[in-house]
Amino acid sequence: MYRSLNNFIEKSGFGDGKACLLRTICEIAEIPFEKRTGLFAEILHILLTPSTTSEEIEDYSDMEYYAAEKLGKQTGNCHVLYSECSFSLVSTFTKLK
Repeated sequence: MYRSLNNFIEKSGFGDGKACLLRTICEIAEIPFEKRTGLFAEILHILLTPSTTSEEIEDYSDMEYYAAEKLGKQTGNCHVLYSECSFSLVSTFTKLK
């Protein structure tokens, strides 16, 4: 699923797909989730929280997604950690950030 999202991000002109997806996963983990934020935010949170998906790890590089989630929860500063992505997809599509 994440590879497809990487491709979608790049084809949509948002820049480096993997870097932007990692930043987005990090930012989603950084934000305390509340159900009252809306259905779209809830779906986004579920899809972009690797620890809640049942998708199997196919490749060692898939661990980067779990690492991005962990870093978001523990340290934040996702814009610094994933500076290859110049903007926040979270703030583009939601009012979470």
